[in-house]
Amino acid sequence: CNDAGANWQSTMDSFDNDPLAFASTSQACGAIAIAPNNANRVYVGTGEGNTDSMFQQRIINSLPAYRGIGPVISNDGGQTWAVENSEPPLAGFSFFEIAVDPANPEHCVAATTNGLYERIAAPGGGFKWVRRRTGVHCSVVVARAAGVTRFFAAVMNSRVVTSSNGTTWSTAGTEFPAANV
Repeated sequence: CNDAGANWQSTMDSFDNDPLAFASTSQACGAIAIAPNNANRVYVGTGEGNTDSMFQQRIINSLPAYRGIGPVISNDGGQTWAVENSEPPLAGFSFFEIAVDPANPEHCVAATTNGLYERIAAPGGGFKWVRRRTGVHCSVVVARAAGVTRFFAAVMNSRVVTSSNGTTWSTAGTEFPAANV
């Protein structure tokens, strides 16, 4: 979209990696994040977390067709896309949200159905997403004030956790819910 949202065009049609694979799609999108200082940097979390959770609650051990292939990135405003590695792999899981560090557009945290993942520099170059917490995390946000970045994430049906670096996490302060998030 180049006209304030008046007209839209698809930029991912040619990116469908395996259109015949059951329940895994590069087209289903659970999260989109744009780097605050670079509108050409777009992160997409494939797989739709909310729908996945809905199916899990209604159908025991279901495998809905809304799970993704992992995180994808575009550095040219969505004209081209690349899958980024994740450990453990996020293929077959779903995203709820991606939070981009306002101080570092390379640093992100993602809330997924397979845990809380942090995007870090990979040995030898490039980047990868590494799981920092297990369990379903249904939301993640980031705030920056007075030179300090802080992430907050909701653990499904549990509590709010926080981190100043995306790597180590602890339960948020007393003014946050401690259960049933």
